[in-house]
Amino acid sequence: MAPSVAEKVKVVVRVRPMTTKERQHGEEELVRCVSDRSVQILEQQVGQGVRGSRAQTALAYQFERCFGQETTQEELFEGCGVKEMLDHV
Repeated sequence: MAPSVAEKVKVVVRVRPMTTKERQHGEEELVRCVSDRSVQILEQQVGQGVRGSRAQTALAYQFERCFGQETTQEELFEGCGVKEMLDHV
């Protein structure tokens, strides 16, 4: 079946939880969902002043839907339409 003119591609993002190894190495969470449609990405920058100080800048991106670290596979599949699509295959 050919797609209709009204159909469009949905772009969703899922922020995965940090791994145990990342936590053990002291890594910081740099990507987070700030709403159900927006993610924020923090950029670490070495500061110019105090030795070892860090500054952060943030970039924000918009999506059709944003799923956070606490999202289960089932919630993700239902929320972005994959489950419905697989039920029709």
